[in-house]
Amino acid sequence: MKLLLAALMIASTLAFSAAAQAAPSKSMSRYTGQYRDQEFALRYVADALPEKWEKHAPTVVETIWRESAKYSLNPWLVLAMVENESAFDPRAKGGVGELGLLQLRPETAAWIARITGLPWKGKKSLYDVKWNLTYGIHYLGWLKSHTSITSRYLSAYNMGLKALLRKLKRSGPPKEYAQKTQKFYRKIRVDYVAFLVSELSSSARRGPAEGEAVLGPLPLEPKPASTSASTSDFYGPLPSG
Repeated sequence: MKLLLAALMIASTLAFSAAAQAAPSKSMSRYTGQYRDQEFALRYVADALPEKWEKHAPTVVETIWRESAKYSLNPWLVLAMVENESAFDPRAKGGVGELGLLQLRPETAAWIARITGLPWKGKKSLYDVKWNLTYGIHYLGWLKSHTSITSRYLSAYNMGLKALLRKLKRSGPPKEYAQKTQKFYRKIRVDYVAFLVSELSSSARRGPAEGEAVLGPLPLEPKPASTSASTSDFYGPLPSG
């Protein structure tokens, strides 16, 4: 069992270190068996959402995977951001007007909609899980285009790009927000390993169903061709510069 747990931990590390960019090809609510990674994401989100919002879990997962793929963002990282920003409360309100799952200010969402060609659905749309996530992920993708270091575009999401650049000139990169998000990211990874162990144990007891893989594919994607210092591996230590 110890060897099994070690193997699963290594596999999950590879899965979460890779970007896991592929968007789902069918409704998340119909993922079973060989799509264990998406099944886990669906369960995780359903458990995290307030009870009356559980039915929106497929929309949350589908939107995160689809929109993250457009910017080569790690969807598991976006899940961690949602947990950090709003604890998965679609009705969350911040202290300076931030709304919804990714705590966007209406003026920020309207601006990112304009520059990326998205339709702006108005302030109330930030309480809609699909549109809040869509605007927020496009904003994160825009920030990533200005700094490819994960900790920095996370910090820029929290404090704004101009504030981040001023901070970098004065005292170096901020880390608090990125480190907190990384804590949630690692929590998701630990829960994912536990899910795989549970699924493997269940499959061992009953045997795989017809056409079902015992573990199914992990959310693996090829690593980027470039591994320059400007690109951060989020699972690894936060960059110091």
